[in-house]
Amino acid sequence: ETSIEFYEYVPYHINLRPHWEEFVNALDDFDLILDVMPDDAEPCFQISQIELPVNIFMKITKALDGKSFLHYKFENNDFGRYGVLAVMDLLDNNQHLQSLTLSKNFIDEEDEDDFCEAIKRHPTLSAIHLNECLEERMFILGELVQSNQLVEISMRDNYLSFDSPEERQDFTNALVSNKSLEKLDLTGICLNDEGLKCFTTLLESNSVLKCLCLDPCFGENHHFTDAAAKKFGDALRTNS
Repeated sequence: ETSIEFYEYVPYHINLRPHWEEFVNALDDFDLILDVMPDDAEPCFQISQIELPVNIFMKITKALDGKSFLHYKFENNDFGRYGVLAVMDLLDNNQHLQSLTLSKNFIDEEDEDDFCEAIKRHPTLSAIHLNECLEERMFILGELVQSNQLVEISMRDNYLSFDSPEERQDFTNALVSNKSLEKLDLTGICLNDEGLKCFTTLLESNSVLKCLCLDPCFGENHHFTDAAAKKFGDALRTNS
């Protein structure tokens, strides 16, 4: 028997503002609780499926400053570009963070460089989940794989696709040389023969990766042939 949980999206209402203010004040005092947690505890801060105006979210990130949470999970909050910029600052202010989820919170193309730099300069971050954030853009994925730092990357349902042969080759080279990545989830990627070849080359050359999720989307110009699939399957069988 499979259990599936559904979380209903909660829109923001002005009447909720006093309660969010109370929450921020309580969060300011939360470090005392963190100080008495067991050494093997992994404190996580999560707000999912709740709409947050950017002014409220920035108050929350300010209250989080200096608190050593190991995991941040922000999903479908609709806090916009300045909310994403606030997350970048939050990364710089928590040098103990191990994972970041920013799913369904759109990252503007003009902020991609700064976002990648914030991830790459972080000393302990090992997992990142950016599901439904990017609208077909490959840049962030290529940069994070090339950084050779993360153990887990999830970019589900971004419908990623390669814009050029050069971009595809750079990504292939980054995948092959990566020595840290163990799990890569690109469910919903748009793959043709050339795109699938990237991952065939990966399987032929990389023994670090343990979990690869592709499950591509299908549509015009986004399909691969049986011959390409066979080569991928052969590489998968011989990967060790």
